[in-house]
Amino acid sequence: MPRVVLNGVTVDFPFQPYPCQQEYMTKVLECLQK
Repeated sequence: MPRVVLNGVTVDFPFQPYPCQQEYMTKVLECLQK
């Protein structure tokens, strides 16, 4: 299971995420951290 660090948060994806999925999760985490 690939792990990607986005905005300081480690996110586990079931498969290697596409760049657009990483961008989306980065924005979601950004909103949740505000």
